Amino acid sequence: MFFPESRVRVYLYGQAVDMRKSFDGLYAVARAAFPQDPTGGDLYVFVNRSGRQIKVLYFDRSGWCVWAKRLIWLLSVKRPNAFLCNCRCQ
Repeated sequence: MFFPESRVRVYLYGQAVDMRKSFDGLYAVARAAFPQDPTGGDLYVFVNRSGRQIKVLYFDRSGWCVWAKRLIWLLSVKRPNAFLCNCRCQ
């Protein structure tokens, strides 16, 4: 990774997020949901309703970065949201 592990905090947003959101949309969600300043260099993790896609928002002093991952191994799990903390999905 690009940053020392002891200085980075990871925040997991506890509700499902529309994965069509990009830089500005995810920044707005992070700013409204967390008391920390999203431009502080921490990682903000967002998961879609099915738990199969994640996006990570990060500010690296020169601009926003969004990393996206589609979790294929979850396709065979009956309730993929069962293991996500703070998830209110049924």
